Amino acid sequence: MNYGKMEQLLRALVRSNMSSFQLLNQELERDKWPDAARFNRAAFYTAASRKFRDGQPIQDIIDYVADLRRRLPDEGGDLDPRAAERLIRLVVRDDDLSIDEFAPAQRVHVQQMVIYDIISSENLSDEELDAFFAEVRELLANNSPAR
Repeated sequence: MNYGKMEQLLRALVRSNMSSFQLLNQELERDKWPDAARFNRAAFYTAASRKFRDGQPIQDIIDYVADLRRRLPDEGGDLDPRAAERLIRLVVRDDDLSIDEFAPAQRVHVQQMVIYDIISSENLSDEELDAFFAEVRELLANNSPAR
């Protein structure tokens, strides 16, 4: 699989290049890139795993999501805290949770906001961001547990 377009999209997001991100996102919506959702899930899994350790207390996740929402425009009005908390918990805890109640587009939005927040806060160099994406591709190549 060639995930180059998704890497470009997420790189634009993390670098706060919103014009490129919006153009690539429009292209994604129009052309329905193959495996885009799978790549997004793997990037989310990789980012969340960098921020949270396995078994992280639920309160830490709740506090993180509340803080993230406070830092977003309009106090994160379009970021569903239940969806964000549940998606993160699926990565770092052994909780038996369902995400079926959240529409796929809502999941993608939450995943991208969390990826943006975690990775941009690390102030990665281009080489470090390349390494992040290499880790994502490795996860995909190994048929990752990313949900």
